[in-house]
Amino acid sequence: MLEPEAARRQMEEKLRTVDYEFQTDWGRAWAKGEAEGEAKGEAKALLRVLAARDIKVDETDRDRILTCTDTATLDAWLDRAIVATTVEEIFG
Repeated sequence: MLEPEAARRQMEEKLRTVDYEFQTDWGRAWAKGEAEGEAKGEAKALLRVLAARDIKVDETDRDRILTCTDTATLDAWLDRAIVATTVEEIFG
């Protein structure tokens, strides 16, 4: 029988070699929900920046922002919103 410290090291080594990332339906659903929540938060932040900078956003552009689920795209738009003067410059 292994001593507790040796057993712990053995278990830690075994866990390092296994990829447990979202192997269940629940885990995948959780990850999807987390990603959707992150995108929704970024979209709201983008709209706040635009409002604070007095950049007018029509309904079509607002929908485009709020329905975007790609956080990389939203990040790029948010970065552009810092210096842009129009919505067209943000969508670039």
